[in-house]
Amino acid sequence: MKVCLLLTAVMIIQACATPPKVKTGNEFLIKNEYIKAVQSYEEALLETESATTRGEIEKKIAETKVAIADKYIAKAAKMYGMLEKATVSEIEQIISLLEEVVRWDDDEKRITKKIEQYRTEAKRLLNNAEDLQRRALLESEKYRYESALGIMKKALQIDPSNKTLQRAERKLLERKGHYDRTVVYLDENNLDKAVAEFHSLSQSLPQHPLITDSPLKDQVIGLIEEKIGKLELENKWFEAIDYLKDFKGLEKNIEEVKQNGAGYYYGLARNAMVEENNYHKAYVYSLIAIKFKPDSVDMFNIHKEASDKVGKNIQKHIAVASFDSPSNDPDAGKQFSDSLISYLYQVLPYGINILERDKIDFVLKENQNEAKNISESLGVDLVVTGTVSLFKVDTSIDKRTGTVKVEIGEETVENPEFSQMLKLYGTDLTQWPEIPDKTIKKKTYEFLKYTKGTGQKKGFAKVSIRIFDTRKGTITFVNDYDGSVEKTSKFQDEVEAAGVKYIPLNLPPDTEIKEEIRKKIVSEIAKVVEASFEEREVRFLNQAKFYLDRKETDTAIEPLAEGHLYCIRANVSKENESFLEINRLIDKIIR
Repeated sequence: MKVCLLLTAVMIIQACATPPKVKTGNEFLIKNEYIKAVQSYEEALLETESATTRGEIEKKIAETKVAIADKYIAKAAKMYGMLEKATVSEIEQIISLLEEVVRWDDDEKRITKKIEQYRTEAKRLLNNAEDLQRRALLESEKYRYESALGIMKKALQIDPSNKTLQRAERKLLERKGHYDRTVVYLDENNLDKAVAEFHSLSQSLPQHPLITDSPLKDQVIGLIEEKIGKLELENKWFEAIDYLKDFKGLEKNIEEVKQNGAGYYYGLARNAMVEENNYHKAYVYSLIAIKFKPDSVDMFNIHKEASDKVGKNIQKHIAVASFDSPSNDPDAGKQFSDSLISYLYQVLPYGINILERDKIDFVLKENQNEAKNISESLGVDLVVTGTVSLFKVDTSIDKRTGTVKVEIGEETVENPEFSQMLKLYGTDLTQWPEIPDKTIKKKTYEFLKYTKGTGQKKGFAKVSIRIFDTRKGTITFVNDYDGSVEKTSKFQDEVEAAGVKYIPLNLPPDTEIKEEIRKKIVSEIAKVVEASFEEREVRFLNQAKFYLDRKETDTAIEPLAEGHLYCIRANVSKENESFLEINRLIDKIIR
């Protein structure tokens, strides 16, 4: 009916003075080429000025748009009806078809409304696909991969070209591959590979679960217990604990391994102490045992006993004998040695002890002053002997006589100005321009002498030092130390009349000067003694490395044990490189 009306309208228009573009549009309309017809009509509308003709053309355009809407809506409905099961991409094709002609939609906007309907349908399908994707992923997190892949297949049937769904399917297949390989490795009793494979799977899961959280838990724990049993038989306790820490829910197993490891190293420590009388070995074994059971009373007791024994080996002893004195000062030697002892007490590190001087002097005397014999008598490691060959203070006073002029009164004398006027103008005073005083008063002075000068004290000392290392059996240090101090003071008598103030001679006593010299020399000697014991942790470490390089592991344990205990008792920083290396070597040897 609508087509008949259109044809009738065409005939009416053609009967009038029809514009060329309208005629072209009519021809397209007769051929049912509606879009081309509308385009021709729109062009004719731009070229037409007649209101009547424009009205007819606009009516023709509206009726043609109705025909376009009818045609494409019907075509879209046919496409949709032919779909066995609609997919998002197929719906989008229908939408694309309608969007191509939406610019020629009729007044009722039927094409636009249809597009919205199909878009709603596409969105519904996409939401269904996304919901299926979420369900599939949730299934995979429960390790139900066949179910997950089945659900994902349904999602892809709704939207086969969806890149997100395709990636999700690949992810599911990847997870399934990891899980299936994990099962295979477990069936082959290859726990390490199974754990590694499951770790790869875990990284793709939101919560990064452990294998002991999976349905494979029982099988895994069985293999873990088997592996731990083997490690315990090999006494690899720390390796067993580290291995267990990689799994969740095995805290009880870890405690059992710690208990067994503590017992093992406690037994080694006890055996080393009782059977071998080797307290160094007992010390390092007890260190490891305490790491397992720090609160154990038995571990504490054996560690303390071993520490006390090893601690005695850390102690070093220094003998500082009374220094020989010069003939002019018989007490100088003892004063120097006593001052050195007091200073060393303040600066030496932990574990360095100084023997009483009187005891040392007695033993030296008994051994004809041979320092090397003191080691057997007193067990010292270092002997310091010395000779004070010079220790005196010279005083000199440089006196000089000073002179100062002092006013003592005044006298009357002829005025030089009066005498000059007399020569110039004669005796007739009336002829003088001015008459000065005939006499004037003149001050009288006296030169007084007083004593002044400079006082000076110069102190001198010469001390020879020898340091004997009893372990090496040799003199390791010989040196002469010279010290001097000079003090100067000015002085002068008082001359009150001339304003000369009294300055007394102010020089320190000889004992004060000698003490200052003594401190200087003692501090220099102490530096040498300190150097013999500084960074003891480094020495312990180097000694241990020396034995380890020679493959003498048992011998290396002694300096390692002493080095460790020294670092503890001397409060060496835990970050100290030598302390860290000592700990590392102990672990390497003992574990």
